[in-house]
Amino acid sequence: MSKEQIRNQTLEKRDSLSSDQIAQLSSMIAKNLSVLDPFVKAKIVLFYASHKSEVFTDGMINEALLTKKIVLPRMEGGTIVPTLIMDMDNLIPGHGGIREPLSAPSVKISSIDAIIVPGIAFDEKGRRIGTGYGYYDRFLKKTHAVKIGLGFECQIVQDIPHQEHDVDMDFVVTEKRIIDCRRQ
Repeated sequence: MSKEQIRNQTLEKRDSLSSDQIAQLSSMIAKNLSVLDPFVKAKIVLFYASHKSEVFTDGMINEALLTKKIVLPRMEGGTIVPTLIMDMDNLIPGHGGIREPLSAPSVKISSIDAIIVPGIAFDEKGRRIGTGYGYYDRFLKKTHAVKIGLGFECQIVQDIPHQEHDVDMDFVVTEKRIIDCRRQ
């Protein structure tokens, strides 16, 4: 199957979840993330502000803000700029309607310990399909931070075709499990 076919089929499954289901499953994912050692040890974490039917991250971000520095992506000219936040109050709709910090200090990519990555589909090897624009792949190539994909179990597929520019996840966290992709 092509990436586009996998993207469309998986997005259809994810979009069919009700907002109550998304909230419940996201809460379970948050519990799994909270015990993942590289996340626990991380001092600076780049999260994403959830959009539409993605794993809901606001609760995770608010919890993490109690003990960590949290960074969110701000788009500038097709590039992700990691931007420090103090809370979730000053976000505005940015590229594609995705919430992002209005403006705040940017953070050196090299200082980020863990990156929480959205995706439409993941496989157990850590391969990921995003929206297809390549923003995250280009950003992830610049960092040695631990890459943690968040997805619902319905977003885990058998095999994702891999291309040279793709960046794999180290872990994928679902409501049912933590997949250590480094061991696959």
